[in-house]
Amino acid sequence: MKYGLLFSRGVSQKHRDAVVEGMNMIFALAGKSGSQYFRVLLRRDFRSILPIEPERGEDFLRTSTIFDQLAQWQKTQNNGLIPVLCVNEPLVHTFRDKTIGNVCGVFNLQRSCIITTYNYHPYNTNEDRALIQLSITVVHEIGHDLYLCPKDRPDTVYEEKYGSHCAHKRCAMYLHDTDEQVAYWKKGQPFCHYCLSDLSHYFSPPADSLADTG
Repeated sequence: MKYGLLFSRGVSQKHRDAVVEGMNMIFALAGKSGSQYFRVLLRRDFRSILPIEPERGEDFLRTSTIFDQLAQWQKTQNNGLIPVLCVNEPLVHTFRDKTIGNVCGVFNLQRSCIITTYNYHPYNTNEDRALIQLSITVVHEIGHDLYLCPKDRPDTVYEEKYGSHCAHKRCAMYLHDTDEQVAYWKKGQPFCHYCLSDLSHYFSPPADSLADTG
C-alpha cells in the first residue's frame, strides 16, 4: 500500500507543505519512513484527469465526480498507488443519499482520498492554526484509510451520516476541529492512546491475528 499525492491548480506551497507534513507524521508515528509509503506526483503524472473543475453553474466540487475521475486514472496506471488529491475548492459529498456540504476531506477506503485546502486559509483563521489543522485533516483521512476507529471499538462514536470517529476531542480522529487537537499536534501527539494503538496494530498485527489468517 502506497499513496500518491496529487496537487491541483491553486494549492499554495504552504498548503502543500502542510499536507506533506501530515503524511510524514502519521507514518512516523507508526515507526515508518514517509518516503516508503507516499510520494508527490507531478502534474504530468495525472494530466489525463485535468482540469479538475466544478460542474457548469456550480462553485464547488462534487466528491462523487472526482472519485470517478480518480478511478479512471488508476486504471491507466501501473504504479499501484492510492491517489490522495488535494484541491482548493469547496467540497460537497454525498454519503448514503445524504448530502454534506463544505467537507474538509473524504476517503474512499483503500481506493482514493480527496482533501481541500479551501477551509484552511488565513482569512478563516490565523495562518499557523490553519496549516496545523490542514495537517490534522490529512492525518484524519489517512487514519480512516488505515482502519483507525473501527466501529466496534468501545470509545468509537458512530453516526450514519459521518461514519466512525474517535470520542476524544484531543485526537485527530475526532469528527470536528478542536483547540485540543492543535495543542497536541504541537506536542507531536495527534492521536489518543486508542487510535495510536489501532495504528500500531495495522502495521504490526498481534501474533494471534496473524495465526487466525493462516
